[in-house]
Amino acid sequence: MSNQGQPGLSAKTSLWICAVGLIVMTWIVYWPTLDYGFVDYDDNLYIVDNPRVEQGLTSDNIRWSMTALSVSNWHPLLWLSFMLDAELFGMGGGGFHLTNVILHTANGLLLLMFLWVTTRHVWLSAFVAAMFAIHPQHVESVAWVSERKDVLFLFFGMLSLLSYVRFIRTDRWLWYGLSLGMFVLSLASKQMLITLPFLMLLLDDWPLRRTPWRNPTDATDSNTATRHPSWQRLIAEKVPFLVLSVASGILTVSAQSGHFPGLERYTLPVRVMNAILVYCLYLCQTVWPTNLAAIYPHPLDEISRPAVIVSGLSLVVVTVAVVTQWRKRPYLPVGWFWYLGTLVPVIGLVQVGGQQMADRYTYFPIIGVLIAMTWWIASVAPNSWQSPFVAGPFAIVLIIAAIILARQQVKVWKDTESLWAHTLRVTEKNAAAHFSMGLVRNQQKRFDEAVQHFEKSVAIDPFNHKAHCDLGLACYRQGKLDEAIAHYRRSLELQPTYVTALTNLGIALLRINQPKESLKLLSRATEIEPDNVNAHAILGSVLMQLDRPDQAIEHFRQTVTLSPSDGRAQFQLAVLLHAKGELDAARAGYETALRINPQNADAHYRLGALLLQKNEQQLAAQHLQMALKLNPGHQQARELLQSLSGR
Repeated sequence: MSNQGQPGLSAKTSLWICAVGLIVMTWIVYWPTLDYGFVDYDDNLYIVDNPRVEQGLTSDNIRWSMTALSVSNWHPLLWLSFMLDAELFGMGGGGFHLTNVILHTANGLLLLMFLWVTTRHVWLSAFVAAMFAIHPQHVESVAWVSERKDVLFLFFGMLSLLSYVRFIRTDRWLWYGLSLGMFVLSLASKQMLITLPFLMLLLDDWPLRRTPWRNPTDATDSNTATRHPSWQRLIAEKVPFLVLSVASGILTVSAQSGHFPGLERYTLPVRVMNAILVYCLYLCQTVWPTNLAAIYPHPLDEISRPAVIVSGLSLVVVTVAVVTQWRKRPYLPVGWFWYLGTLVPVIGLVQVGGQQMADRYTYFPIIGVLIAMTWWIASVAPNSWQSPFVAGPFAIVLIIAAIILARQQVKVWKDTESLWAHTLRVTEKNAAAHFSMGLVRNQQKRFDEAVQHFEKSVAIDPFNHKAHCDLGLACYRQGKLDEAIAHYRRSLELQPTYVTALTNLGIALLRINQPKESLKLLSRATEIEPDNVNAHAILGSVLMQLDRPDQAIEHFRQTVTLSPSDGRAQFQLAVLLHAKGELDAARAGYETALRINPQNADAHYRLGALLLQKNEQQLAAQHLQMALKLNPGHQQARELLQSLSGR
């Protein structure tokens, strides 16, 4: 295996060519996402319905991001990156997608640089980086805006590894400190790299060749490292990283408290069997990345025992085989244990959510597999096959195939409907996908189809409190109040603090003239989630209907504070202030509501009426005329305008 670039080109020139090619390939795959919006799969929680993100980088939001355990995770850099996107691009999806693609491209380049500086193999490094950048398994991490966590944690993780290599080469502790700092930023994006200290020990053996038994010239790769620290030194270097990993793990468990499924559903034997099976399933998808899905339903007790046995034996055989090659081909055990080890946090031994596996979990671990396979094929291939005229076209064919498959997978993430329609096509008994498609049909007002999907979801998973709640909503919109209330109550039996069910049940009970219980439920919802915009807005509307204006004003004020772009809440607050005689505050509210929605005829009418009270007749007439233009049947605006004309 040559350490140089293409014949006739210097290594650095070849490296620049590879870098440019990698950028072009990445953008060929992901360019369509710049026209995509958001999908109704966590994007609403992280971005669309998140007032903190909408408000951008305010000092209060920056402080909040540092301590928030929102969405059951601690990831301040993720929040800050979303807030920055909102500042730069607004709340459209294109800017958020652009940032994801830029970060993913940077990760490919950083991986290329890391492999180059540690192995000096331009084309092998370039092939691994290219396959990482365009592999279909990684589409979920890039095309799904909410999974910004992946591209962020790896960006800082690769910077940490590059700084670590620089520390080794220069023996300057400044680089060690920078590596540690980048590791902190990676953990602040997503706690995926908690196994980094162990990976560093692997890398110390190959390609860095720092372990005491390793001779810098005993392998086919050249390396500039010549000093061999003791084992005590190698381990001591990793202790600060390990301390951070442990602290991060404790924080993650604390943030996820209450979000682990019950042991009665995911027992330890089930989790272990699934982990063994999933290790092999990920490898199969790496080699043959088809039928990829947003959610793979957990098989629970339907896990195939024979499949688990075959998978377990395969893992043992591969592990033994690569360990026997440790002296001769160290990239095999390093790549293999890179894959096995970095998947441990997400392999399902600690079950979070109802998925069996997820494409996004392979974003970093797959690099180890790509390294092992690429270096091994290059080492065993006949010399004639290593010619650029043979290896080059073969690599190009693989890259083109990956680009085609990745582009097809990118289309899946175009919108919510295409995402869940595809998921239902390629998976079976998928309660989560049926639930999500039910949400889509609800939004499209295709309530009969929504009910069908929700019913399939609760039939597969009777313990999904969200599915019961949304089935109740679909029934409510069909006018089936008794069925709706029954499903809302079932949802609350499964999850008593589910704010959406509390809110929806409160609305339904109000419809059947049970205002006291309704107010109790809605008040409970705002107590559980003080920042829940929807709960405050609905509670304000209910209090308004029950003629409790002062309390309604309090909740509408909270609503517009949390979500200044909520034009309906701005308008309703202005109406209440107007009724109380607070004309200046009401005027400001009407004007804000009209800036948000200039087509609000009632806001034009009420602002016109207020302006008449302030004797601003000309401006009042303009708003009354606009109210009639938007709604020719607005009788109150017509009468008021006629009275104004007669003055």
